[in-house]
Amino acid sequence: MAERDATHTQRIRTLNEELAELTAQREADPRKHLKTIANLKLTISELEERIMSYTGMPVTRADYELLTKVGETLQLAHSTMKALKSNQQASLATAEARCVGSLAKRVHAQLRSTPATASTAEAAA
Repeated sequence: MAERDATHTQRIRTLNEELAELTAQREADPRKHLKTIANLKLTISELEERIMSYTGMPVTRADYELLTKVGETLQLAHSTMKALKSNQQASLATAEARCVGSLAKRVHAQLRSTPATASTAEAAA
């Protein structure tokens, strides 16, 4: 009888310890959830700041893509003029393609070097 009581007492002690541990975990879960929410709100705030900083940029990714396409079109014009044996026009198209390509590279560099926020210098392109 005493042995059974000792076993039950030990079992009750173990269950109380497990219950206390589960209670602590249950209380930690809302704190963990609130911390996650706070981190997500911070991320949203940073992304909003980045979006607002991009709206003030002097050039955009679309500008870069347009310049790249113009360069390709000028290369096609060069090939066409060369095939038509209009060397002066072919040379002009080549020179303009190089200039547009150079401008596109500078635009791309500007996009990459513009910081997203004051604390984060991630690339825009």
